[in-house]
Amino acid sequence: MAPPAETLKSVPSVRGVRAALARAVTAHEEGRFDEAIAAYNEVLDLIPRQPDALQLLGLIAKSRGQYDEAERLMRAALASNPRQPYAAGHLEMIARLKSRRRAGKGAA
Repeated sequence: MAPPAETLKSVPSVRGVRAALARAVTAHEEGRFDEAIAAYNEVLDLIPRQPDALQLLGLIAKSRGQYDEAERLMRAALASNPRQPYAAGHLEMIARLKSRRRAGKGAA
């Protein structure tokens, strides 16, 4: 028995997810971060816990100095896929950057 048509419509197309992720990565690599963010969010609209999109959004947040957001995204990527490459290392780096920021504010 085939699933109801409305069920099929609610399943994200693998091709659509891959295309959005490819657009996001290309924009990210080319430094078009706002475009990359929009495309990563498009992926997350289709698959809310997609670990690559979460991790790569976290990298953009880290590069913008948004360390709390970067940490949240990296943790979400790891929760979605505990073997997510590099996410644990990025979390350690974010913790060091947050520590430096706190130390710098304390010195002022």
